[in-house]
Amino acid sequence: MSASRRKHDPGKLHLRIKESFDVLRVPLPDEALDAALSQAEKQRWSHLDFLVAIIGPLRGPRPSSCYRRDSGAFAGGSPSGRSATES
Repeated sequence: MSASRRKHDPGKLHLRIKESFDVLRVPLPDEALDAALSQAEKQRWSHLDFLVAIIGPLRGPRPSSCYRRDSGAFAGGSPSGRSATES
């Protein structure tokens, strides 16, 4: 069996994904991860489809005024909203 067709241990996969999200400080409920893993396996999702299913609901609504499309700059001057003179 090739590496791309190998079945992963669901427990280890769950743990690896949870640890990765923890490192990124992104809360991921166990129930949401388990549901997505189960559905991905049943429906044979691609990696990208799985990622979108996990991250999509976590992002919440997009703020409309924090990013200016014209210049590609953040309205506050930096991603944190602070100017260059603030520390």
